Amino acid sequence: MFSFLKKNSTYDNPEFLEQVNNLNERKDDPIARIALNDLRRTEILIDRASSGNEVLITDMYAANRIPLSMLNEGDDFFGVSALIHPLDWAHDEGLQEYKKVNEQQAAKGVNIERTFVLQSERDIANMRVIMDEQSKAGISVRYVIEDELKSLSYFPDFTIMPKFNLVLYVPNLHNIKSCIATRDEDLMKDILKDYESVQRYAMKWNYNG
Repeated sequence: MFSFLKKNSTYDNPEFLEQVNNLNERKDDPIARIALNDLRRTEILIDRASSGNEVLITDMYAANRIPLSMLNEGDDFFGVSALIHPLDWAHDEGLQEYKKVNEQQAAKGVNIERTFVLQSERDIANMRVIMDEQSKAGISVRYVIEDELKSLSYFPDFTIMPKFNLVLYVPNLHNIKSCIATRDEDLMKDILKDYESVQRYAMKWNYNG
């Protein structure tokens, strides 16, 4: 399955283009229609990215993982992570790959700061293993209770990578895996201020193993 994509993972190889043409000919095939619709959405995303515009990405973990892996020793990665289900950090497949890159980059000397936004005090116990794990890996971990931030105006989940002038933010907590990637300088400044505001309320987590 998908063998031709694994062997030829570019969008200009003849075999891929032939597959697209075949899909276009299958006018009454709903699977073909669905696939082509997604391909058109990808084309729009690429077009917007080429123009330097912000893009909506449906896989937040990959959107964070890819630029994080491009950072070098001494570069900064600031994240505010809104908590939906504590077990996601322990079991979600996409998050496992993302966590692995976090650990690798922290070991390389990338300055990773992550603040978990917890819904209540009881989530401190639920997240203890995850926060210990990340702190032990060399990530600067903090946490804050959501109610303490209600007076602030900020996106509930966001990442800042100053080296790339890149901001990734989740506009809606009901769709936590979708995020917007932008290099808008004004928004970058505003979200950096929000990050600094969050840190005034956040508590440092130290691994005591």
